[in-house]
Amino acid sequence: MAEELGVFVPYVGGVEYAHVLLPPLETLCIVEETCVRDKAVESLCRIGAQMKESDIVEWFIPLVKRLAGGEWFTARVSSCGLFHIAYPSATELLKAELRSMYGQLCQDDMPMVRRSAASNLGKFAATVDANNLKTDIMSIFEDLTQDGMQMFHVYVI
Repeated sequence: MAEELGVFVPYVGGVEYAHVLLPPLETLCIVEETCVRDKAVESLCRIGAQMKESDIVEWFIPLVKRLAGGEWFTARVSSCGLFHIAYPSATELLKAELRSMYGQLCQDDMPMVRRSAASNLGKFAATVDANNLKTDIMSIFEDLTQDGMQMFHVYVI
């Protein structure tokens, strides 16, 4: 189901109604099964890439923020793969908030969250403007390289 919902945009009335697919995929982003979460994130990326900027701001960014601030680590893991879709459409204020949230995910208490943030950092960094890349993203990168867990060095490099 997580995979199939990503191609359902034409069946819900087109791009202007794509947001109706977000709630079930958000729910699937929180489940324990990794392959289901991964497919839900892929589907969300596919749908988000088709959405209008205004709909991203209204529907997609709040979803990313809910997942990133989620109580369950599974939600936070999933959120890391969505920032690169949300960020380009965000207002400057929202962009600052998203960068801050990503930085927090990179310092999460759960190693799985930090690993997901590290592995998705390149996609997110590619959407960030040069000034913020130098300040915010490079400091996140440096923090990850200082992480005591060797697996992060592989993801970061």
